[in-house]
Amino acid sequence: MWLGHLLSNKGIRALPSCHSEEALHISSTADYRIELVIVNPDVEGCHEVLEENPNAKVMAIGEAGELKVDGTLQRPGGRSLLPPERYFEAIRKVLASAIT
Repeated sequence: MWLGHLLSNKGIRALPSCHSEEALHISSTADYRIELVIVNPDVEGCHEVLEENPNAKVMAIGEAGELKVDGTLQRPGGRSLLPPERYFEAIRKVLASAIT
């Protein structure tokens, strides 16, 4: 949920979910366009979330595997996180490419 808080603090509407079923509910009831979906490819149901949002840009957390993605957010090794600005910058770049 920290990533959702980071995005919200930067002025981006974030709708974090803990599991795919929750993400599917959020996207099916949204009355606005979802521009970016950030998924963990290892989580069951991730493909269904992407099918529900076919026009959204996609970022994968970790390795994308066979998913077609517009960017990735890499997890650092160990317990430390990268500085939040690094995550925000990667997301901003993907969102900016949706505008051009």
